[in-house]
Amino acid sequence: MDHALIKASHHLSELDIRVPMFGYLIRVCWFRIMFKEGDWFIRRHAHTTYELHFIARGECEVIHDEGSFRVGAGSFFLTGPEVHHSQRPSGTGELVEYSLNCEIEAAPQGTPESGNAEMAWLFSILRRAPCAAVPDGHGAVALFETALREADRRLPGFTLTVRNLVPMIIVAAARSLAASCPDTPVVEVPEPVSEDRMAQIERYVADNLGMDLAPVDVAGHMNVSERQLDRIVMHHKGYSTKKFITRLKLKRAKALLEETDMILKAVLHLCAGLTDHSHSCAVVRGCFTQSCSENCSVLPWSSGIVCSAGRAARLPAVDSQRYCSERSAVRQFSAILVVGDEAAIQPAPLVCVRRRRRMRRSPP
Repeated sequence: MDHALIKASHHLSELDIRVPMFGYLIRVCWFRIMFKEGDWFIRRHAHTTYELHFIARGECEVIHDEGSFRVGAGSFFLTGPEVHHSQRPSGTGELVEYSLNCEIEAAPQGTPESGNAEMAWLFSILRRAPCAAVPDGHGAVALFETALREADRRLPGFTLTVRNLVPMIIVAAARSLAASCPDTPVVEVPEPVSEDRMAQIERYVADNLGMDLAPVDVAGHMNVSERQLDRIVMHHKGYSTKKFITRLKLKRAKALLEETDMILKAVLHLCAGLTDHSHSCAVVRGCFTQSCSENCSVLPWSSGIVCSAGRAARLPAVDSQRYCSERSAVRQFSAILVVGDEAAIQPAPLVCVRRRRRMRRSPP
């Protein structure tokens, strides 16, 4: 008898393992090793759970209501709910059985997810598979032994590793059992829906607005081509990826100006690509089909800046001698203020500020 295996089995049995998966909850009832030698017998019994019996060493005979079979090392059998069975030795020598007993039920407040199709396949296999000896063709025994090693060493993070191994063992066993259920439909791994991809794209761009992002950078992060990326963005936003990145920059700058005390220069510095005057005006024309100088109203400087929706935002007082150097910043600021909801794709007219300059009279 291997005392190290007994110790590892005790450690596994002490763990409270509950694994949520796609709206379901896998609760491990026991995760252990059974040693039998000599003349032994396990009386007829049944469970309301699913139990996988992996034979690591030796051989035994399993008797159930529909017959009996022998199972040896390298094979396993499944006893589902209400399957009455008993076990006794077959031949001489010690029997070592790895046992995983678990309950699979709908999790409280579970939400439907794309993986539910695979869970339906898994349930179908576990419910329909007969109680019979099945060769371990997908490495379930090796995964079980990995869990035993983790429990024996008890290194930091071993509980997380064991938790992750439980569904892997069940899936490996189900793949081997699938040969006995030929009518079970094969489940294809679902592709991520475009809404999920759009959310990932938006999150990546929003998290990296301080960089000079280009569509090729976003496409590389999403592992798609630039053309495919542009189709996704165009489908959801109605404009190109490049314009989408620019609009997020302008929206971030607008929010910073409205919600913080940051000066205009600092805000534009945080939003990469908006610090250069000539480039900024080109950006505004590309997004709104109008330049900053179009549709301007002549307003006193102290009146602030008025956007096309009638909202006003105050600027810090600026010395008249700095008017020329600040004029490009005012144009950028006015362009930022017209950015509204992303759903409003139609260009909005800009209303910028223009200070009247006093005409100096030439000396007589």
